[in-house]
Amino acid sequence: MKVNAEKRWLITTSNDGCVVIVSAEEKTAPKDIFISSDCLKRNLKAKKFIKHKTLKYNDSPVYVLKEGVPK
Repeated sequence: MKVNAEKRWLITTSNDGCVVIVSAEEKTAPKDIFISSDCLKRNLKAKKFIKHKTLKYNDSPVYVLKEGVPK
């Protein structure tokens, strides 16, 4: 049995239709995709996704697609 201590990151949509990245072990919808921690880091560095100030999912931050987010 392979043990992977690294979190699994999932790109999905929230209930209100926003594209988000959350830490999850299973998909919440068929079109969801898993990404690596490195991919998450690159998206944060490029400012494509931003950390939501208050929301958490599975005790981890929620990252929201920046496109269309008011400044």
